[in-house]
Amino acid sequence: MQCNFVGEIMKRFEQKSFCLIAMKSIQVLGLGFERLLKEHYIDLKDRPFFASLVKSMQSGLGVSMVWKGLKVMKTGRVMLRGTKPMDSKPRTIHGDFCIQVGRNIIHGSNSVKRAEKEIGL
Repeated sequence: MQCNFVGEIMKRFEQKSFCLIAMKSIQVLGLGFERLLKEHYIDLKDRPFFASLVKSMQSGLGVSMVWKGLKVMKTGRVMLRGTKPMDSKPRTIHGDFCIQVGRNIIHGSNSVKRAEKEIGL
């Protein structure tokens, strides 16, 4: 939320005719949220940027959203496209708004099972 891209990101999902069914703004500070973030990004725990990702995610407000619609997960992943900012194509969320690995601007679940777990968190 530090760069005020929430509205633009929401607009992109709405333009694809997806419906926002849940949204929560959270202050992700403190030890409890550190544990939550480590659980949320557990699949990245062995990556060199894991610690900086968790730290940057604790730097302020976060917004969690749940979207629904036809092929929302597959289409959403295409809209995000890539995690390395310099390799991400223009007109993707990472390509347009992200500048540094480890300073995650958006996360998209990669499976229904994973989404259910993340929504639970």
